[in-house]
Parts: sequence; structure tokens; C-alpha cells
Amino acid sequence: MKYFPHIILAAATAFIFGSCAAPNSASTSAASTQLGPHSGQKVALVRFRHGEVASDSHDHPMALLLRVSSQMENGKQVITATATSHLDGPNGSPERVANLTVHVTQPTDFHSEQKDGIRAEVINSVPAANGKYKTVVADATMTSPKFDDAKVNVTVPGD
Repeated sequence: MKYFPHIILAAATAFIFGSCAAPNSASTSAASTQLGPHSGQKVALVRFRHGEVASDSHDHPMALLLRVSSQMENGKQVITATATSHLDGPNGSPERVANLTVHVTQPTDFHSEQKDGIRAEVINSVPAANGKYKTVVADATMTSPKFDDAKVNVTVPGD
């Protein structure tokens, strides 16, 4: 704990210099959150390319939000994976993108792709032996000529 203030100061300094070094460059950052024992989400943020703007004619950060959840129904694990695109972060207003995909790779493989949309969703079920949850792995991508591609992946642990 005695080095905690030094770590915070170093992180803040790195963040400040990193954001000043290339203020108009497209970059990606991602943050993951476990929503419950069998659900999670991850967000990736990207900036518009120089000279490009959103539908409201302003430069915003774009967010790709991937939410994955599992629940038991009639002896099966029902998996729902949803990818959405937003302005100004995961709680911002929806924004159309050229291509939005969501892909579950484990415990079974299924996917969805949405052209010129704001939401892509897949729902599938797998047998659940003895009511045990299986680990779910999913990823989502968001592409547009206006900003760099964004990709996130989420792993929701099983029992």
C-alpha cells in the first residue's frame, strides 16, 4: 500500500501523455465487467477518423458493447449474445455502423451479422448435463469506413 500513490501518479501521467501524443488518432480501449455468475459484458471504444463525423455531425467516441448471458431452461443452457453500437460510450445513443457481428465460439458455434445496423443478437441452447453451466466464449466486431475496426471478446465461466 505504501507505493499506491506512486502507481496512481504514474498511471495518470501515462494517460495524460498518451492522450496528448496523438489526439486525432484512432485507438481502441476495452473494459470488461462480470454482470453475474453466468453473464458478462465488454466495451471497446474507438474514435472517428480525422475528418469523419457521426450522424449528428460531431466527433464522438464510438462504443461496441458485447453482452453475453446464460440461463437454464428445461435442462438446457440458453445462451444470448448481443452486440450493440453507441455514441459516447455504452450508455450513449445508438449509432448505425456498416457491419456489426456477434459470434459465439464455445460451447457451440453460432453467429449473426447485421449490415448497416445498431444491434446483432444470437440466441441458442445447448444440453446441460446435470444442470451445470458450460463456459461461454463470444466475440463481436464493429466496422465502418469512418473509424478503425473494434473487436471485443467475453468469456463467461461455467460451473
